[in-house]
Amino acid sequence: MKILVPVDGSPASIRAVKLAVDQVKALPEASLVLVNVQNFSGLSLPEGAEIMPSAWIQQEEQRAADEALKDVVATCREAGISYVTRTERGGVAPTIDRVARDEHVQHIFMGTRGLGGVRGLLLGVGGYSVAASSRCTGDACEIGSS
Repeated sequence: MKILVPVDGSPASIRAVKLAVDQVKALPEASLVLVNVQNFSGLSLPEGAEIMPSAWIQQEEQRAADEALKDVVATCREAGISYVTRTERGGVAPTIDRVARDEHVQHIFMGTRGLGGVRGLLLGVGGYSVAASSRCTGDACEIGSS
């Protein structure tokens, strides 16, 4: 069994990872797919950054992805579970749906609250969009902010 957990570094996404880790620990054949989805609008870059070279933008996206995944990778290592990480680029909901299908996951655990402000749209609205549009079979478990 595979569980997909979209991670943006928000408290809700970290709680979703912890719940998924508990599930994987209970089922030795299970594993996690941790995915961070980057898109230019979520990088909180200064005005005018869109004119920067694409290599610089990709570097900033990778830096943001590494930062978002850092703590949850440590959580998985400490738990001794099987996991993979993926950094993707694109629209959040369609990218999560594509990764879920590519990885043949049975469950998606994700927070319903993102990072707040414009960046909060990444998983706040994304959580609802994935639940509404995902074509993967299985369950979606949305982890709220409390």
